[in-house]
Amino acid sequence: MIKVRLQLAGQGLRDSSGPKPTALSVTRSLLASGKVLDLYTGLSAGLLRQAVYTTARLGFFDTFMARLANRGTIGFKERAAAGLSAGGLAASMFCSCACFFPGLIFCLALLSSLHA
Repeated sequence: MIKVRLQLAGQGLRDSSGPKPTALSVTRSLLASGKVLDLYTGLSAGLLRQAVYTTARLGFFDTFMARLANRGTIGFKERAAAGLSAGGLAASMFCSCACFFPGLIFCLALLSSLHA
């Protein structure tokens, strides 16, 4: 929450020459106004997103590794491709739109290299 408040406070100071807010000044103002719980605002959404992403990434990795195990021995190249593909696919599904298309393209390129 401190980061968001710093960004918002900086928006209003673009044209003024006043003192720029720091993390310490924003924290002091939150504590002085009695809004201690505002320090944790948004934490639950971040934790939920991270839990869903991590679970999906591990699930994809296990699935990719099981498919590769059927083909024979698994070397570093195959393990790395499975890990990068799992991370890219999970990020494209559960992270922001900025990750979606580059992550999807990267994931498809890695998966196609496994079939080559």
